Amino acid sequence: ARPLIALKAVLIGDLPVANPVITGLLGDGTDLLPDGTLVLAPGAAASLAVEVEPAAGEDATFAWYATLGAIERYQSSPTEIVAPEEAGLGWLFVVVRDGRGGSASAKVAVRVEAE
Repeated sequence: ARPLIALKAVLIGDLPVANPVITGLLGDGTDLLPDGTLVLAPGAAASLAVEVEPAAGEDATFAWYATLGAIERYQSSPTEIVAPEEAGLGWLFVVVRDGRGGSASAKVAVRVEAE
């Protein structure tokens, strides 16, 4: 086997760097932070978006996770969640990385209930 050789650059300096702050987690346009619950009908879809300060730049990445429902474009903001056909309780998480080493995350409850 050949040895694996790698190079790594580490920036050393006195540059102030702060993590982004999630200022809003929107479900169908309604801010669910700090203690909201995303309520969905069985099989229904809802739009999702995250707001951050400072504003997300072109290097920012997003990751959505749900213990209830499905998020097809889970690395986009805005995106959409689709509820399962059965009622239940779960969680929705979002992670924002600013592309400069900073990150932030938030979670809200998800409830699927028949109307």
